[in-house]
Amino acid sequence: MAGLSVVAGLAVVAALLAGCSSLGPGSEEATDATTRFFESLAEGDGTAACALLNESAREAVEEQTDARCADGVLTLGLDPDARPDGTEVYSRAAFVRTGPTAVFLTPGDDGWLIRAAGCEPVADAPFDCALDGS
Repeated sequence: MAGLSVVAGLAVVAALLAGCSSLGPGSEEATDATTRFFESLAEGDGTAACALLNESAREAVEEQTDARCADGVLTLGLDPDARPDGTEVYSRAAFVRTGPTAVFLTPGDDGWLIRAAGCEPVADAPFDCALDGS
């Protein structure tokens, strides 16, 4: 009977570890992705900026600007000088404050990807985002 308890306990530990490995990257990685995104904008490197967007955000840029993502992302009016000043991670989503605006991220295959940026809070409503791939 004791052997069965040990096996059951090991199964629970294995399941917990497997569950933890499926969690998204942490706050440091979200902050880093946001920093690299805005640095890319400041350098005029739309290709690098778009590489940090999830697919729906890239599509939103192209629809909104009627240009390919690498060109359109540079015309959205996002502040290239914005820098992270606070990050919160919620399992499969991250929220990064960038002064008066915010960035929302989602986990990708190799780390966090931006799904919305230049988001300003609106009273009694969701955020209004310059780039919204939600």
